[in-house]
Amino acid sequence: MGKLPSISFAKQAGIKHRIFDFVEDYFYIGGKKAFVISKNKLNGNYLIEIKDNPQNRFKKIILTALKIASWVTVIIPLLMYVTRFILRKTNHFQLKNSSIIEFIPPIRPGIVRDKEIFVFGDIHGELDGFKENLSHAKVIDGRGNFNKNFKDIVIQMGDVVDRGPKSKEAWAFLQKLQASARSGQIIRLLGNHELMLLQKDYGFANYPEPAKLASEIKKDILAGKVQLSYFDGMRLFTHAGLRSSIRNYLIAEIKEKKKTDSVSVQDITNYMNEILKEAVKKDKYDHPIFRVSERRGGPYQIGGPLWDDVSDLMQSAHARDIPQVIAHNPPRYRGDAPIRITDSLRLINVDAGLCNDYGGHKAYVKIGKNSELEVYEKIKEIWKKRVLEDCILAS
Repeated sequence: MGKLPSISFAKQAGIKHRIFDFVEDYFYIGGKKAFVISKNKLNGNYLIEIKDNPQNRFKKIILTALKIASWVTVIIPLLMYVTRFILRKTNHFQLKNSSIIEFIPPIRPGIVRDKEIFVFGDIHGELDGFKENLSHAKVIDGRGNFNKNFKDIVIQMGDVVDRGPKSKEAWAFLQKLQASARSGQIIRLLGNHELMLLQKDYGFANYPEPAKLASEIKKDILAGKVQLSYFDGMRLFTHAGLRSSIRNYLIAEIKEKKKTDSVSVQDITNYMNEILKEAVKKDKYDHPIFRVSERRGGPYQIGGPLWDDVSDLMQSAHARDIPQVIAHNPPRYRGDAPIRITDSLRLINVDAGLCNDYGGHKAYVKIGKNSELEVYEKIKEIWKKRVLEDCILAS
């Protein structure tokens, strides 16, 4: 959100809000004010309206003179400025009726997740390599079965099928793994290659009877076992990434259908999953979230979250207002890291290129309980770990 004018808690609820108002009023000379009208229970933001502030002219002159007089002391305005900075950093504001989610409250140091999250990119039929990743993460045991001691979350980012030798087997394995995950949770996202099967495009299918696999994919989607997106309270997970223009389109639809002024990231996530189910039921994929971008051979300048390209996503001015985890984009050049994390960790690309067509790299990401990021990569037959400080914590 751009620079806010002075903020006022119109309905003061306690000493904290009185202090906030006192400090804000110290810097207020005239003009518009940002009035707090309510608190968004979904994301913790204060909803504000910016409007004129009617004020007694005589009172305004007296107060302004007193403020200016105090400035010569230097120490008073300095203390007030520091206090204001701290108060604004620890409280987050959102314009009422805004069509853009302008700020996602960061998970602050000290807030601990209940579970760790293990994120795995495209499989593309490379079942053996995927099992090696899962085994290293202790998701499965030596026999390839779900590890009963694993109590965390696994997210597989889609594109399970095509290219590699075991597409059908990989899909069946994930079905079995998800069904047997009693202590943990297996989240399966849809990729563009699964979407192509649903659309009866079998151009990449290197296995017999792709229509039967498409039928299995449909069943899993309708049963809620495969979804288009997932939100962990901090990051949005989709196969290819959500551009701001598509996001704003979704927000407008949600507002119209739900008759609401406030739209959260979780609302967007749920709505995209609803759209996917409805499209599968009707066998009709004409919503903008299914669009194929020009860079990926489609007719649209902006692709949906199954078909966008990371180079376009990086150029989207507001796409990373919401921190995102994507796949869909394997390493393209010699020397590229299997896991690529950019833009102050607000965009994480976990498509390591597991398929031999892309180098056969084995790698995955773990998001810890304190939101720390750990990247595991197998380099020359040795697993190595990189720990990255999560810049979102301090944003």
